[in-house]
Amino acid sequence: MKNFFEHQDQARRNTRTLLLLMTLGVFAMGLAIYLLFFVVRRFSMPMSVDYLEPLPWFQPELLAMSVFGTGALVAMASLGRTLSLRSGGGARVAETLGGRLVSGNPRDVLEKRFVNVLEEMSIASGLPVPRAYVLDGEVGINAFAAGMSSTDAVVAVTRGCLEKLTREELQGVVAHEMSHITHGDMRINMRLMGVVFGILCIAYVGRLLLRFGSDHRSSRGRSEAGSMRAGVVALGVGLLAIGLLGELCAKLIKAAIGRQREYLADASAVQFTRNPEGIAGALKKIGGFSEGSVVEGARAEEASHMFFGDIHARLNGLFATHPPLMERIRRVNPGFDGLMPEVAPGIAQPHEQPFVGFSPYQTQSTPSDTPPTGAAANAVTSTEMTSSVGTLKPDAVASAQQFLRDLPAELREGVHNAFTASAIAYAMLWCSDPAVAEKQDALLRRASGGALADATQRVLPLVQRVSRAHCLALAELLSPALHALSPDQRANFHRTVLSLVAADQRLSLFEHLLSESLVAMIAPHAKREVSRRLKSSMVQREVELLLSLLAQVGATTAADVEVAFQHAAARLPELRLQLVAPAEGQLRGLSHCLNALRSLAPLESARIVDAMAHCALSNQRVTTDEATLVAAACLALSVPMPPWLNG
Repeated sequence: MKNFFEHQDQARRNTRTLLLLMTLGVFAMGLAIYLLFFVVRRFSMPMSVDYLEPLPWFQPELLAMSVFGTGALVAMASLGRTLSLRSGGGARVAETLGGRLVSGNPRDVLEKRFVNVLEEMSIASGLPVPRAYVLDGEVGINAFAAGMSSTDAVVAVTRGCLEKLTREELQGVVAHEMSHITHGDMRINMRLMGVVFGILCIAYVGRLLLRFGSDHRSSRGRSEAGSMRAGVVALGVGLLAIGLLGELCAKLIKAAIGRQREYLADASAVQFTRNPEGIAGALKKIGGFSEGSVVEGARAEEASHMFFGDIHARLNGLFATHPPLMERIRRVNPGFDGLMPEVAPGIAQPHEQPFVGFSPYQTQSTPSDTPPTGAAANAVTSTEMTSSVGTLKPDAVASAQQFLRDLPAELREGVHNAFTASAIAYAMLWCSDPAVAEKQDALLRRASGGALADATQRVLPLVQRVSRAHCLALAELLSPALHALSPDQRANFHRTVLSLVAADQRLSLFEHLLSESLVAMIAPHAKREVSRRLKSSMVQREVELLLSLLAQVGATTAADVEVAFQHAAARLPELRLQLVAPAEGQLRGLSHCLNALRSLAPLESARIVDAMAHCALSNQRVTTDEATLVAAACLALSVPMPPWLNG
């Protein structure tokens, strides 16, 4: 199976292929519209107009106007729709489809279970926690992930998914959706929605012309006007037909891309959970449930390719956006006997079901699952660290579950509330020096008022009990709540974080990276991937700074720094990297460095992560500062690094 970086690269190629196919499709639509204009002009002229010369079949001006006009209309409509989706992120899609944002501390036990599964799997995979949505009016078993990047992603489930699935099966479905996030499928899905909307605009124009031409009041009593009305009607019918045909072609492309991605996501769900019966059980219940995975929302068709199951009743064939249900089940559970369990009304109860048969997607436990010790530890663990990107391991999930259980109740509940989440974020930046802490308190009271300052003081003792190794995990839990801040509140949060960090006139690596992570959560679109795709040689200076700083924070002597850096440089021999000596303001230059690295292509990012792994593990141990810097760099590279390194 391909690794994370190969999937990301494949997603880029799929996007280019999609754009090429859609461009060819729009060009074909332009030619069809040219022929339509020609036929309407030639055969809809009034019979009395005999002074017009017969029209030649080839008219360059009309052809150019048809092709470029069609392209411009589709492009503008697609761009407008894509920008609308991009501005709202995954939340815009979820709300368009009738989704409801799950409150911070839901009283519904099923919603709470959903949020818990989402949080533990996000922490274990190294992804920011997506916001949780529920489609209350949908009784079918279905789910989807949406967003332009992992920082603005949402995972939505139907009410039927919550009520009919056990925790084990829900975990399989969430793992499937997390796979779409890590593999970059969401971005393609959002672009597909924009392109299909643009193509539909041709049909919409046809409907307008058809409605206008059918208005008898404006064209009654004159033969010439009647003939013109007939021409408008004919043009409208033709545009409507061309638009609908273009939509069918777009659906064919959408379905072909979607079917392969669903197989991959099913396989990844098994790899993530090490439990084929989770995802297989959910698929079986879809087959045995009278409502299946049907979604009846008015806008559901627009996003049909994004769902976990086919939104139509047992749709198969060229236009099916998902593979046949039986085939999906047998790929994850070859021992399946073909009998679908009957799903009764009501809420499912947890149960255990033994796995029978060997799945080609099942990842067997190997000795490398546990980092080895001794002389071979460095090479094996460095390789394993890179290969673990975009995956989940049972020990990482167990560690995430334990972390969530160990959090004090007030923090566990407070991370879901925007007000308390802000207080927790400020408390994470609090200084242990009483003089500096007093200054921070004064700054906070001026910036945000006494209530938030008092809340910060209340949670401060609880936050100080969280180890530094777990602070980034705690920060990830704050992400959904901080998204709820208004624009003014976000701006104030940003200023306050920077002022709290600067209060002691010193900047530690941990403070810097933690504050950068918190600020990134309230400005996710600032982290959006740029269109350029650079090679590592084009950001050589930034790579040198990152690896030099990583070598310095993990070593105690100059010799150790040199050894760690050379381990990293050996992984990028063509760059001929040179160790950068520590300098004043080097930490502040780290932000610019990470911003530059965001423009690297996926396979280039893989090489940087590999170099960081060999640097951090050169002495067979990892400090908290090293782990934090690696995590921050991976966040900048849009690389989900599991946090097992912290252990």
